[in-house]
Amino acid sequence: MGKLAIAVVVALVIGLGAGWYYVAGAPQYSLYLLALAFQDRDEAAIARHFDVEQVAADAADLVWATFREKGGLRIDSRAEAMIRDAKPQLDLVIKTAARQGAQKVFGEAFGPVSFPFGLVTVWQRAGVARDGASAGVALRGPGGKDVHLWMATKPGQGWRVVVFDRAGLARALDETLK
Repeated sequence: MGKLAIAVVVALVIGLGAGWYYVAGAPQYSLYLLALAFQDRDEAAIARHFDVEQVAADAADLVWATFREKGGLRIDSRAEAMIRDAKPQLDLVIKTAARQGAQKVFGEAFGPVSFPFGLVTVWQRAGVARDGASAGVALRGPGGKDVHLWMATKPGQGWRVVVFDRAGLARALDETLK
């Protein structure tokens, strides 16, 4: 009977270890850690799971493309020089808005996230479609609107949000240009 008990304990430990290995490598776990970091205002943890540089670059590309296409924005060499001079301030505004928007969405989508219930909540409320080293994520954001994120991972790194709600930004830009 003693050997059976040891075998059961070993099997249980191996099973729990394999389960935790799967959970810790999933995009949902990084979303949970990001939600926890926003809740705790942990800047280092936020930076590990939210690539503000990539998110801001993607948002800026979308803003300029939309203004060119729908706003009739014509950029000559003089305007290009003005944009280049203002770029650091524009980047700061976009980064700040992206981070604040993400914090608001995560707070509303998940609420308080303490372990283990917060992890379960994130797992249930985040619709994740994984495709190798990238994953699309759908969340219910402010006002009940769907918010879409794109996450990526690299060897030795966890999952990071690299694109934040392009469709929501496009809607806001369309409304602005009407």
